[in-house]
Amino acid sequence: MRRFELVEGSSSKFWEVELSGAELTVRFGRIGTAGQGKTKAFDDAAAALKEHDKLVKEKTGKGYAEVRVAAGAKLAAAPTPAPAPALTAPKPVPAPAPVAAAAPAAPAAEASPTPSAATTDIPWPQGGFLWTSALRERLPVLRSLHMPDESALW
Repeated sequence: MRRFELVEGSSSKFWEVELSGAELTVRFGRIGTAGQGKTKAFDDAAAALKEHDKLVKEKTGKGYAEVRVAAGAKLAAAPTPAPAPALTAPKPVPAPAPVAAAAPAAPAAEASPTPSAATTDIPWPQGGFLWTSALRERLPVLRSLHMPDESALW
């Protein structure tokens, strides 16, 4: 018995063929099912072999690939589906490590104390923040809410 399988996209099919003298038996269907089978009798073994070779060539041309079958396996036996994977609890995700506070960078010698409209998204040395244009627009609000002491900024 020879077994061929085609698995592509949502298609998952098998095709089996067995030559026994002047009889040719085929079985086909979805992988995991018993499928359906047909047996055809020929006048002689040579005609059955010719039909066997023709069908194998046709199936391989369509993309079927031959797979090994255990010795002594019966053609009528349905392929056994793979066991479902055991359900396990998801692994816990470790908590992120605390981020060490960045050391404040030394102020640049000629850094402007106030951001200008011409500068765009450049890192400012105060507290290791990246001062984006959106933050710069809200700087007066940030000063009043979070840092009442203006000397802490500059």
